[in-house]
Amino acid sequence: MNIVDVIPLSRGFIKDTLSYFTAEPVTAGTIVKVPLRGRTVSALVVASRSAQESKQELKEATFAFKKITSVESKDILSPAFMTAAQKTADFHIATLGSMLFSLLPKIVLENTKDLGTKSSAEKTTGIGGGRLHGTILQTDDNDRFSQYRSLVREEFARGRSVFLCVPTSGDIRRAERLLEKGIAEYSYIFHGQTKKKELVKKWNELLNEPHPVFIIATGQFLCLPRHDIGTLILEHENSRNYKSQSRPYTDLRYFAEMYAKETGIRIVFGDTLLRTETVWRYRNDELHEIVHPSLRVQTGAEQKLVDMRKVHKTTVKFNPISPQLADIIRTARDKSERLVLFASRRGLAPLTICADCSAIVSCHRCQAPVVLHTKGAERFFMCHRCGEKRDANEKCAICTSWRLQTLGVGAELIAEEVANQFPGYSIQRLDSDTVKTHAQATAIIKKFYDTPGGILVCTEMALLYLDQKVENVAIASIDSMFGMPDFRIRERILSILVRLHSLAQRTFLI
Repeated sequence: MNIVDVIPLSRGFIKDTLSYFTAEPVTAGTIVKVPLRGRTVSALVVASRSAQESKQELKEATFAFKKITSVESKDILSPAFMTAAQKTADFHIATLGSMLFSLLPKIVLENTKDLGTKSSAEKTTGIGGGRLHGTILQTDDNDRFSQYRSLVREEFARGRSVFLCVPTSGDIRRAERLLEKGIAEYSYIFHGQTKKKELVKKWNELLNEPHPVFIIATGQFLCLPRHDIGTLILEHENSRNYKSQSRPYTDLRYFAEMYAKETGIRIVFGDTLLRTETVWRYRNDELHEIVHPSLRVQTGAEQKLVDMRKVHKTTVKFNPISPQLADIIRTARDKSERLVLFASRRGLAPLTICADCSAIVSCHRCQAPVVLHTKGAERFFMCHRCGEKRDANEKCAICTSWRLQTLGVGAELIAEEVANQFPGYSIQRLDSDTVKTHAQATAIIKKFYDTPGGILVCTEMALLYLDQKVENVAIASIDSMFGMPDFRIRERILSILVRLHSLAQRTFLI
């Protein structure tokens, strides 16, 4: 019999290690299933010893040792991965178990028995671990992905693989579209929505492929035991989706950097606009450049800025469509040009207040401000935080006044106004209210690109799908974003503006 120390791969478990017994010989690095608090969870073995050598420990124990339920997989995590995970856990003031739980995909933990652990490729980087080999790539999408293709070909020529790390599955599909030429034969794609059968097939094919490979995956799949990776690309480095929204609030960018240090591979930070701290590190010679970072959008579009306060002084009724935007809509239709019309929020209005006491209409469950929506003739309030929906025909909860007033402009209101003022125009709307699947979003974007004179009213979600330039781009509403309680909000707004500006060919209006 053997006594093993394991780290439960479970969120919220405070103790670092637990001890169990097993009749099977188990080595450190093995994934096992263990009973814990009335359920069975995955755990990582960190130490194993003979029960014969631990007689004194067994006699003095104040608890009964439980038996390991099953042995799942051996050596699935490399020593470099474990060291990087420990450093990331220390940085986030978290246990190693909770950190590993956030770094490993659930689908991998559930199917470790079927996944291979030994790669046919040998490690060929030869750079040496312990220090960072970091570079930046700040330029527009077309130039950046062109550089990525060149990097992949260079690494393939040296017999090394490349890992392109992206924040979401939407970014994976976008990267796949932009990188499909020339390197598709040796490309492998992994994300959290991959089905079990497909995951097992791709995982084992990847490990048995003798040729260098190009992996496009979310950050959790850095656990892939492919040992010939020479370059790790951190694409869309400015995205907030790299950071988890629950404890231990893991920032996968930090783990990727620690992993690159431990394995001695080159890491590339890429985006249209990099994070402020990344630019600071570059300017202080901590990071180097592949090409000189571009600080300007490479487009010939004419830039126009409209102050809507001046427009509203001369009108009685509020109108989110300025005269300048109306002119662009008419001109685009006459010249068969396309127009992207951006709104920062979905719904009719992001905020509703009482005109008498200024109280904000909020969610009954979580107290977040509710957003006004419409469906047919019905108007309702919806909380975008918890999903609560209720009829909009209500009084102020504080003073019982009927004088409720909407503030701000949402994508739904803009689409309604454009349809009312320009009947017969082809108008598509893309936000999380109208689109629930990738196929729906793709169909809307295709119809927009295939329709000369078409108008796309969208939120930030559309940036994952707009991969071709359009003649005109207009920002109909972005002011409400400045009120978000996020110290990075100005950086995020600038990033959105830069990405939208890079899409425009003729006119860019704010």
